[in-house]
Amino acid sequence: MTIHKDVQYQHHAAGQAVRSSSGRRGLKGALAATAALWLSFHAPQALADDTCAKPFELSNSGRYLVDACQNRFKLKSVNWFGGSDTSEAPLGLNKQSIAHIVGLIKQMGFNSVRLPFSNQAIHNTNPVDPTWVSANPELIGKTPLQVYDTVVKGLTDAGIVVILNNHTTSSEWCCNYDKNGLWWGGSGYWQSTEQWQADWVFMTNRYKNNGLVAGADLRNEVRTMKGNTEITPESPTWGNHGGNDWRQAATDAGNAVIKANPKMLVIIEGTNWAGVPMLGGYRPLLSPAYDTPVVLQKPDKLMYAAHNYYYIGPEATGGGGVVDSGKATYSSMDKATLYDNLNKGFGFVANPNRTYTAPVWVSEFGIGFDNSSTADRTWLANLTQYLIDYDLDFAYWALNGTQTNNVEGFGLLTEDWSAPRNDWRKPYIDALVNAPGKTGKIADTERFTAPDYGNGDENQSASLGDWANGVNKATCPDGYHMAGAARYDRTWSNGRFRILCSNQNFGNLWSAGDATATFGVYENTWYRGYDWASGYTKYECPQGYYAAGMGKLWWGSSHVMCAKANRPLGNNCRTVWFNGGSNRGSEKGGNWATGAYKGQVGRTEYVAGFAQYNGMAAALLACSDPADSPSAPTLGTDTPSVKQGADINFNYAVPANKRADKNWIGIYKPGQTPGNTGSITWQYTAAPVGDINFSTANLSPGTYVAQFLYNDGYSVLAAPVTFTVQ
Repeated sequence: MTIHKDVQYQHHAAGQAVRSSSGRRGLKGALAATAALWLSFHAPQALADDTCAKPFELSNSGRYLVDACQNRFKLKSVNWFGGSDTSEAPLGLNKQSIAHIVGLIKQMGFNSVRLPFSNQAIHNTNPVDPTWVSANPELIGKTPLQVYDTVVKGLTDAGIVVILNNHTTSSEWCCNYDKNGLWWGGSGYWQSTEQWQADWVFMTNRYKNNGLVAGADLRNEVRTMKGNTEITPESPTWGNHGGNDWRQAATDAGNAVIKANPKMLVIIEGTNWAGVPMLGGYRPLLSPAYDTPVVLQKPDKLMYAAHNYYYIGPEATGGGGVVDSGKATYSSMDKATLYDNLNKGFGFVANPNRTYTAPVWVSEFGIGFDNSSTADRTWLANLTQYLIDYDLDFAYWALNGTQTNNVEGFGLLTEDWSAPRNDWRKPYIDALVNAPGKTGKIADTERFTAPDYGNGDENQSASLGDWANGVNKATCPDGYHMAGAARYDRTWSNGRFRILCSNQNFGNLWSAGDATATFGVYENTWYRGYDWASGYTKYECPQGYYAAGMGKLWWGSSHVMCAKANRPLGNNCRTVWFNGGSNRGSEKGGNWATGAYKGQVGRTEYVAGFAQYNGMAAALLACSDPADSPSAPTLGTDTPSVKQGADINFNYAVPANKRADKNWIGIYKPGQTPGNTGSITWQYTAAPVGDINFSTANLSPGTYVAQFLYNDGYSVLAAPVTFTVQ
């Protein structure tokens, strides 16, 4: 499968990565000058805002990582490998002291280290071969885990954040077509999914009291691996609830990590390879998360990751030869094509207000110091510029001056680990490390999740458990409320059993510890005193409760779970029908149930119940507090200028006396009067307070005006909004 890192580099530049002794003549004499050159460009940087007095931890706020004071913290990382290799210790400890290596990391401007380990190594009670730690005699006689502990302490004592990375199961070089491709299995050392999860709980607890051990990178490069024989591969899946479902395994392990340490960031890398080369195999990366994202029980603790190298591609394994014949590699792409592929592979998760929105960490990329290929060098220039343009977190592969047996061609350090190399890559790494990006306070964002209940339980609550035995259930994270539901149409066998959960407007709404209420099968109680969906079976939460989950029996949607609110809830309600098409009071969350009709409440509403007919969800009871209504209609946008093809989002609100099912927004050219001239495009507004997207794909570059109009007529409700399409 994937030929990894500088193994493939040696394929492209045969023999260049292994230096002869004569090739090192005069190297030590140049080290001081090289170090001085790096120091002139890289001053040590503070890890976080010095004004934050809270203990360090990392969380997400939309697409950004933030510290405990909501300050943006960008991972500017480097990989320091060895702990997952046959050495079972971070390499370089036979060359220089830990303190010296840590000092070089800080000098180069990195604020964090991705530190690989293997499951085999953390269970090995034998001492590390002393030749691997000879420059650090205090480590002689220590086990692999004790050496790892000491390196972690050396890094964090210097203020460097450590991300624990489960790189392999067995202690060996990664990553080929081997038995280390999934989180279970192994070669020589075998483990089950349960043991892998237990190891993560063990590692989390081990460093729980060291706040700078801030993240758990659950698994490196999940990919097709050898099965019981060479010709029976095991391929990862995403979202099918089977034994090779990476999304499910990562969710379960991530929740276990968070339970052990609620402050720990969970990092989930996309699938590096699925299927078999030449038989439809490909590199999904994070693309499956577009439709089926991971949702943890603490959504603010999720970060995604992906890798990129010049010699691989969307359908190219990196092995070359007949397997990759005719397949594009990333270095064969021009800048625009590369950007497009990176956006499709992982960059899209940085888009705001989607169920998949999260920070993304490009946790491996690298190239050899003496790679002379113009195409490969251009790839590095384009990739680093992409990371700068999109302000993404990153981790260069690798720090190392050496592998276990030879020089590390991709490494930033010299072969004796005494100083950084000064080579053609330096300007690109400098520019990336020192690039301006978003800094300072990041507003705590609204979050959206979309658990599915079509093929089993997706219980995103850490507290509510099995609230309906024998029923497939989707449950919102603790404190989140249901904001929408999708329809599965049994007649046409299409749609989704899925709900939308959010903390929008209400924040944490749950009165923790109070009993929940479950209504199922053919419940038809009207707690608000009227029949809000005549002819349909209704499941309505009592007053003071809100919907936080749905369930199904074999015949369709059949249950609702109601959680008690921690504050009074308004009961000014309306029916949101979506049996004949989507009806959305807000576009937030994105296309959270692809291919299904969706009902979604407005920004200040909560779901108080749903109605179904013949097992098919058809309507939501959307309720709000009259106090949330504005005194006058409003219309606005946060993006008054957009690129052609992008959506523009308008937010709107109307008081009770101006509400109508057919209030609408129309797009006009400047100077055109509604009623005298037809709109270019238009949509009804469904909610009293909501937002709506308009595509600009058919709008030529120029200036336009959005008009908010009353009840299918031309009476203007609010001041028009001018926007431009670039």
